[in-house]
Amino acid sequence: MEDENKSKVSVIIPTYNRANLVGRAIRSTLNQTYPHFEIIVVDDGSTDNTEGIVKSFGDHRIKYYKFEENRGVHEARNTGIEVASGSYIVFLDSDDELLPHALGKIVETFVKLPEEVGIVFASSIVHPGGELTGFNVENSTYIEFTDILCRRKLRRIKKCLGAVKRECLGDTRWVTQGFDFIFWRKLEKNWKTFFIDEPLEIYHKEEDEMHLTKLKRRADYIFKMADISSDAYNMFLDEFGSQLKKYCPCEYAEYAFYCAYHSLCAGKYRRAIKYERESLKESLKHACFRPSPYLQLLKLLPSLLRARIFNKL
Repeated sequence: MEDENKSKVSVIIPTYNRANLVGRAIRSTLNQTYPHFEIIVVDDGSTDNTEGIVKSFGDHRIKYYKFEENRGVHEARNTGIEVASGSYIVFLDSDDELLPHALGKIVETFVKLPEEVGIVFASSIVHPGGELTGFNVENSTYIEFTDILCRRKLRRIKKCLGAVKRECLGDTRWVTQGFDFIFWRKLEKNWKTFFIDEPLEIYHKEEDEMHLTKLKRRADYIFKMADISSDAYNMFLDEFGSQLKKYCPCEYAEYAFYCAYHSLCAGKYRRAIKYERESLKESLKHACFRPSPYLQLLKLLPSLLRARIFNKL
């Protein structure tokens, strides 16, 4: 039993109103060739039949937790971390699915690599289309932190399956919805990262993803998320800004712009001015200034102002 616990994988599946999809994610985990796992489904306050679908499996390896109200996918993942009992944690979205050998390949990879490897990523295969995601490398390999931080060697779609040793987490947790990269960068700066250049997950591009993309372009949604986004970007730049400036100043300029943009929407004008100046300074200095983000901001400005004036949040 002790050896089993040492090699146990906790698959954390956050979900919200995906009764029509979550069963597929659970089934793909139950169908793993690797036997030592638990499934932790954290329901972010669903109002559909998600609970009924999860409980219909009747499998003791499935643990189900439900929030009384919607709190965000980051809170769902953090709850999953707190209740997980496995030595390895895999994060699976409720609209995606694992390929049958995924968990076995992840554990095998962790076991054969040095102890300082704390994170393993694996490519996903996009459905429909069959495109591979993740890092654009020829073989499975270590990925340097500076390449990750500077977003180098990436394929067109960067989303991939992520796994981490539980002992490496410490107090690192997901910060807020839409800022998954902060969680991973905090881990990657302290632990080595290995990439499996083999698809272990099917990434489904569903209709609701397109709906969310449209939603994010709406002024009322931008204002609703502005305060959270401003603080998240500010925290990220406080921790990683000096490294970004050193290794990839144009990436720093882009992050600084988005911090300024969301700070402006949130009414945090001093922060907005600070990072707008930083963005312009670095982008002009390193010949990577692009007018399109600024034009986008100008285009949105009238609707943003109307939303603030009429308090349509």
